[in-house]
Amino acid sequence: MVKVGSMRKAKRIVLIASVLVMSVHAASASLWRHRNANKPAPQPAPSASGMTLTAIEVDSSSSPQIVLRTSGTPAFTSLSPTPDQFVIDLTGTTKATSLVIPTNLPATITAINADEVTEMGSRLTRVTVRLATPASLQAAANGNAVTIALPKVAEKKEEPKLAEAPQAVATMPAMHNDMPAETITPAIAAESIPLPKARTLRKVETSGAPSALEVQLDTDGDISYKAFRLEKPSRLVIDLNGIRNRVARKTIEVNDPVVKRIRVAQFKPDVTRVVLDLEGKPDYKVLAAGDHLRIAFGDAVAKMAAPPAPSVPAPIKVTPIKTAEVAKPAKSGDIPSQVPTIAETSTWKMPPETTAIIHAQYPQAPPPPTPRPRGTPTAGTSTAPATVPTSMAPNENVFSEPQPRTSPILGGALSTGGRTLSAGERVYTGEPISLNLKDADLKDVIRTFAELTGLNIAVDPGVTGSVTVDFVDVPWDQALDIILRQNNLSYILEGNVMRVGTLARLSEEAAANRRLQEEERLNVPLTTVSFKLSYARAGDVQGLLKDIASPRARIITDTRTNQLIISEIPAYLNTMRNLIESVDVPTRQVVIEARIVEITKTFLQQYGFVWGFRGALDPSLGTGTGLVFPNRVDFAGGPFEFGPGNPVLSFHLANVLGTFTLDVALNAAESEGLVRVVSAPRVQTQDNTAAQIQSGLQIPFQTRVNFTTTISYVDATLQLSVTPQITEAGTVIMDIAVQKNEPATGLVIEGAAGTPIQTRQARTRLMVRDGGTSVIGGIYQTTDNNAQSRLPFLHMIPVLGNLFKSHNINNRHDELLIFITPRIVRTS
Repeated sequence: MVKVGSMRKAKRIVLIASVLVMSVHAASASLWRHRNANKPAPQPAPSASGMTLTAIEVDSSSSPQIVLRTSGTPAFTSLSPTPDQFVIDLTGTTKATSLVIPTNLPATITAINADEVTEMGSRLTRVTVRLATPASLQAAANGNAVTIALPKVAEKKEEPKLAEAPQAVATMPAMHNDMPAETITPAIAAESIPLPKARTLRKVETSGAPSALEVQLDTDGDISYKAFRLEKPSRLVIDLNGIRNRVARKTIEVNDPVVKRIRVAQFKPDVTRVVLDLEGKPDYKVLAAGDHLRIAFGDAVAKMAAPPAPSVPAPIKVTPIKTAEVAKPAKSGDIPSQVPTIAETSTWKMPPETTAIIHAQYPQAPPPPTPRPRGTPTAGTSTAPATVPTSMAPNENVFSEPQPRTSPILGGALSTGGRTLSAGERVYTGEPISLNLKDADLKDVIRTFAELTGLNIAVDPGVTGSVTVDFVDVPWDQALDIILRQNNLSYILEGNVMRVGTLARLSEEAAANRRLQEEERLNVPLTTVSFKLSYARAGDVQGLLKDIASPRARIITDTRTNQLIISEIPAYLNTMRNLIESVDVPTRQVVIEARIVEITKTFLQQYGFVWGFRGALDPSLGTGTGLVFPNRVDFAGGPFEFGPGNPVLSFHLANVLGTFTLDVALNAAESEGLVRVVSAPRVQTQDNTAAQIQSGLQIPFQTRVNFTTTISYVDATLQLSVTPQITEAGTVIMDIAVQKNEPATGLVIEGAAGTPIQTRQARTRLMVRDGGTSVIGGIYQTTDNNAQSRLPFLHMIPVLGNLFKSHNINNRHDELLIFITPRIVRTS
C-alpha cells in the first residue's frame, strides 16, 4: 500500500490525477458497452436444420438474469457439472453467425460461452455460464427464450469520490519544470485462484464443421497430460496423468474426414488414455485451458486462441506537469480536458518472466524416457515409438498393459503396451540401447537393466552365468530377452517386480501353484440339481457333460423320465446348465425329394429285296436239250433274301410254257420310339439322421447245390438313402445314394440262370440351398448300328447290285438324369 499522508504534495497530485483518469475511462467504456449491449441484435433467419440461437442478453438490474433468445420455442436441458458452472443444452439449435457474447457481465458471472457440439450423434448448442462463487441456478422457458435467474449481488458501501481532485490540483503550487519522472506502481493487483489438480475425466465433446474439428476433454481441475502421435495406423494418443475415467461411452464414432473415432479407457489406475483414430497425417494443436483440454484439427488449428498471458501490472511512467497547464481553466462539460495528460509516451512491454507458448502443428515424437523412482512399474509407461511396426493390427487395443503373471513365459520378453502376443513374429517396443559386453557377470547385467529401465528386478540365488554380446540400437526388452534365453532363464511378473529365475524352477513353481489352486477350487460342498430334457436323450447329454465335469462330479441318468441328476461343485453347474440349454433344443427337419428321369429314343430302318427263279428243259414242252442224256434238266436259283422287314411288293414272272419263273419281293420296315420315365422318391428326416425309402419288387433266384435247392431274392427296386445336415446359412449338406434296379425282360444271356437286372446308381455328397434343385448325376448313351447283308462281288454291280444286298439302320439314345431337392421344414 502507498501511504498518501507521507508523500509530498506533487506526488499526491499525480496519484490522485492518475486514479481519476483511469476511473473516467473505465466509466465511459462501461457506458459505451452497456449502450451497445442494449441494442437489439439482428434476428437471423432460422437455419434449415432447426432453430437458431439469435442473441444472449444480460440484465444487471435488481433481478439479474440471462436471456437466451431463439428463433422458435426452445427445447433444452440444464445441468450443473460443478458448483461454479451452469450448462444449458439447446437441442436441435444452431448458433447464429451474428451472435455476440455480452461483455458487461455482473459480478456473479465470470464468463459465458456458446459452442456448437455433437453429442450422441445429435448437433446442439451448449451455453456455459461460469460463476464467480458456487451457486444454484434455475432455467425456465419463456416464449422464444430461455431465462436463467442469477443470484443478487450484495450492495457495497460507497467510497469517497474523487470528483473534486482537479480543483485541488489547480490550487496547488506550481511544481518545478525539471522534476524527474517517477514510476508509480499500482498497489493492488488481481490474482487468479489456481484450480485444483484434475482427478476425473467427465466428458468428451466434439464440435466444428467437417475438416475443422475440435475435440474438448472436460475434467474437474487443472490437467496434466502427455500427447504423441503413432502411425500405421495413424492416431493421436493423449495420456491424462492422475485422472480417472468417468466417461460412459468408451467409443465415440465421429465419422469426420480427419477423425474417424475416439476411444477412451483407463490405461493405468492413475492414467486415462484417449486415442483419436486419424485419417492420414493431419495437423493438430493441443491446448490446456483450465479444466478443459482442447484438440484442434485442420482449419480449427488457426482459429484456436492462444492461452491468455499472465496478468502483470505494467509500470506507469509519469511526466512532469507544468504549472501553467495545471492552473489552466477547464472547459465546462469536457471531463477529459479537466484532467492532466498522463503517460502519453508510456510503452507497454511483455514482462521478462513471460514466456511464449508454441504449439507444434506437426507430428510430435513421444517424450524421451525419464528415470523413475524404484518401485514404480514400467509396464505401460515406457515411451512408445512414433512409428509402430506394420505387423500391428489397425484396431489393436492400445489401452491394455501387462498384468502380473503367476506362471513363467518360456522364452518371453517384457511385454509393453504395444506388444502383440501371437504365434507370429514378436514385436519389441523398448527404447533402443547399445551394449558391448564380454564375459560380464549376468547379475551385474540384470542390475544394469534395472537402472536403465527403472524396473524392480529380483534375481533367484541359482542364477549364474556370463554375458558376451555386442548390440547396436537394439530394443532393450529384446536385448533382455536374448540375454535371459542364452542362459536358460526366464522371468515372471509379481506385482510391479520382475523375478528372474531358471526355467526349471519357475516351471515347478507354476505347476505347484496350479495344483494348489485346483485343490482349493475343488474343496467346496457339492450341489445336487436335476434337469429334465425335452428333445435330447439323457444318455447322449451325459457323455457331453463328463468332458467338462470336475473330478468330484456325479452324473446320474434316468432313462424313464429322460432326466439328469447332477451332483457338482457350484462353479461348474452354470457351465453345465448352459451346455444343457444349448443341446436340448428341437431338431430341425428336412424333406428330400429325388427325381430320376430316364429318356430312351430308338430309330429302326430296314429294306431290301427277296428274289429267286426256277426253270426246266423238258422235251414234252418243246424245250428239251436235244440230247439223249440229259434229256430233261430242272434248275432253280435262290431264294436270295436281302430284304429284312415286312413284305411290301411281290412279283411272279414266267414264260408261256412255264419253263422259267422269276419271283421278286421288296421288304421294308421303319420304326421310331421315345420313352420317358420319371421316378420321384421322397423322404423326410431330422437333421444328421439317415433316412431310406424303397419301392419295387424282388426277383427269386433258385440255386441247387449238393441236391439242396435254395431260393434267394434280389431287389429290383427304386431306392433313396440320404443323411442331411442343415447349416446356419440356410443350406443342406447331404450324403446321397440313389439306386434303380429293374429286370431286363426279353434279354437272355447265355449261361445265366436267371433274369438279368438293369442297374442305375449314384452316390455323392453335396450342398444345396433350401428349396434349390441340383443335378447330382447323369448318363447319356448313344448306340448307332448301320448293318448290311450282301452277296460278294455281285453287290458291286451298279443298280443291279441292290438286288444282292440289304440295308439295316438301328439307332438308340439313352439318357439318365438324377435331381435332388431339399426343403427345410419350418415349424410354426
